[in-house]
Amino acid sequence: MKNKILKSKYIIVSLVLSLLGIGLLYISESFFKEIWKIIFSQIALAILISVIIGIINEYILKESLVDMILEKIKIKEDVNKTGLEELVSSIGEINYKYYFRSASKNIDIVHVYGRSWTNSNIDEIQDRVMKSNCKVRVVLVDPESKFIEGLEGHFDYDSGRLKEEIKNVSLRWKEIYDKKNIKNKKATQGDIELYYHKGHPSNALYRIDDRIIVVHTKTTKGRTTRIPAMIFKYTKKNDCFYNIYLKEIDELVRQSTKVNFNDL
Repeated sequence: MKNKILKSKYIIVSLVLSLLGIGLLYISESFFKEIWKIIFSQIALAILISVIIGIINEYILKESLVDMILEKIKIKEDVNKTGLEELVSSIGEINYKYYFRSASKNIDIVHVYGRSWTNSNIDEIQDRVMKSNCKVRVVLVDPESKFIEGLEGHFDYDSGRLKEEIKNVSLRWKEIYDKKNIKNKKATQGDIELYYHKGHPSNALYRIDDRIIVVHTKTTKGRTTRIPAMIFKYTKKNDCFYNIYLKEIDELVRQSTKVNFNDL
C-alpha cells in the first residue's frame, strides 16, 4: 500500500514538472525575445529531460535491477537447497584425485566399465582402502546383461569386446581386494565390494563421502571429454540432490549381484 502511494505521488510530481517544462517552452517561444527565449528554453528542456530520466530510472532500470537481484537470490536459494557445488562442461575438468585423497568413509563408483577412468584413479582408491576405514562399492554393467550388445554398438566395439573389458576392469578391482587381504591390516577397516547390474546406465555416479559427481552419459556415438557433469554436496536438506542420487546408488546396489572376487 505504501509503495502504491509513493508511486502515485511520483507520477503526480512527474506530470506537474512535465507541464511546467512544456509551459516554459510555450512561454519562451511566444512572449520573450531571443536571449530570454534561449534561457527559458534551456530551463524547460532541463526539466523535461530530468522527468524522462527519472521515469526511465524508476520504471525501467530500477525494476530491471530488482528483477536481476531477485533472480540471483533465487539462484542462490536453489543452489543452497539442492547442494549444487559446481558445473563443468568437460569431465576433464574434474579432479577426482583431489576428492579421493580426502575420502575417509565411503566411495561409490557406478559406470558401464570405466577402463580409462579406473586406470587413472585406482591408485588413490587403493590407498584409501589400505590406509583408512573407507568402504568402496563398485557397480559395473553385468557382462551377461541384455544391454551389452546395444552398448557394444554404441561404443563401436566388436562383439564380445565389452564383456572382456568389464572382466578386465573387474580384475583391477580384485587386485585391491587381494592386497587388502594379504596385508590383513587390522588397523583399518577399509573394504571393497564389486557388483554387477543388468540395467542400462543413464549416468555415471561417483560418491566420495559428502560429495556426489554426476556425469551424463553420451547419447551419440564417438568418444569425447566434452560431457557435462555436476557436483553436489550433502546439505542435510530434504531437497538435497546428494540424497536423491545416493538413494539411486543404494537401490542399484540392492538390485545388483554381488561379485565374489575369489571367483574371478
